[in-house]
Amino acid sequence: MIDLEKIFSSLGSYNILNYLFPGVVFSFLMKLFFSVDLFYGDGIISLFTFYFYGMTISRVGSLIIEPLLRKTNIIRFSSYNAFLEASKKDNTLSTLSEVNNTYRTIISLFFVLLVYNAYISISSLCNFSASINSYMVIALLLVLYGFSYRKQTQYIRKRVDTITTNSNTMDTSN
Repeated sequence: MIDLEKIFSSLGSYNILNYLFPGVVFSFLMKLFFSVDLFYGDGIISLFTFYFYGMTISRVGSLIIEPLLRKTNIIRFSSYNAFLEASKKDNTLSTLSEVNNTYRTIISLFFVLLVYNAYISISSLCNFSASINSYMVIALLLVLYGFSYRKQTQYIRKRVDTITTNSNTMDTSN
């Protein structure tokens, strides 16, 4: 038997707020607005499915919504190095960043609902078959997660470079 309480406690607040919660809300809104039932009878399968939906919505936020908001100057970030330095002095920045990412994910959730609605309209006008729709979804997910992998790798590299550069600077000053 799978212990759901243990799973929730090991997820952490970031994963719950940015993956699980948006996945559940997305599933609920898909049923409410479009009569698409994304709920499954089995609790553990639903949990992982909601998590995947939320993770996908979060990636759309990271790869599409955030750059769009940055390009239009709706948001501005501090430099990454400044963020790392400030985080050492202010523990609340990680919580604020987590909440910030949750807002971005919620914006992304509504964007995905709009895109879904537009796609369904286009699909019915063009008379797309179910197999074409399936291939489109798989192709979009492949591209989305490919770019997500690239972005995460760049993020890790940037963090490693920042830490090793700071370490080298401190080593040479002694």
